[in-house]
Amino acid sequence: LRVFRVLRAAPFPLIAAPRPYTLSARTPRPTKETSSQMIVTIDGPAGSGKSSLAKRVAKALRWMYLDTGATYRAVAYQAQRQGLDIHQPEELDRLCRTLDLDFQWADNGDLRVIVDGADVSDAIRTEQISSFASRVATLPQVRNAMVDKQRQLAAQFDNVVTEGRDQGTVVFPHAQLKIFLDASVEERAKRRQLQLEQSGQPADYDQILQAIRQRDNQDSTRATAPLVAAEDAVKLDTTNLTLDQVETKVLELIQAKRSSRP
Repeated sequence: LRVFRVLRAAPFPLIAAPRPYTLSARTPRPTKETSSQMIVTIDGPAGSGKSSLAKRVAKALRWMYLDTGATYRAVAYQAQRQGLDIHQPEELDRLCRTLDLDFQWADNGDLRVIVDGADVSDAIRTEQISSFASRVATLPQVRNAMVDKQRQLAAQFDNVVTEGRDQGTVVFPHAQLKIFLDASVEERAKRRQLQLEQSGQPADYDQILQAIRQRDNQDSTRATAPLVAAEDAVKLDTTNLTLDQVETKVLELIQAKRSSRP
């Protein structure tokens, strides 16, 4: 990625969004979080509820929400459009360096993903792109570029809620609070099916279940930044919990961590 821009299209009613700014590839990468900053990482497998939880927690606290998965999905989306695959690492490296990627806040508070001037927020959420993104993310060239940009973005905010698969282990190892969400694979497939149906996309449960099992294997066995809970992460099994219950628990953990800070 040569340039990573974050623009505010409209006021975000529940998050104190910053003024529009541009992040340059020359921006120094922080080696660790600042002492006054608080970063909460939420990691976990596909369908565990990371994105939904992170958005709700960020809104409740008026913190920045960092959707790191969208960076990999954007690369996968453009790679497919250009006919690239994981056996062309040099071409994917070029793509990462030239990709024009924006995050914009919409009127309703949704975070929109803009690639080369086009809104691809829905296009990058298909099962096909999800699967390809997982494979693309195994390439060191892609992963290093995205990790750098995620750190640069987080450095611009006082407090951040970030979600992904390696946030607490690789991207923000010094985060003050690390959460690792999990749920049974069947429950995660049901959630993904409902999510797709609500967005008007095809949603076959058996195909989704198979895709999630395949992605679990890809994510947990890849050589670069495999999916694993950080040693100091709080592990939450959400199989039998509602989103409200999980949010309440995480907000309590954040409050306790903030209260214990000097």
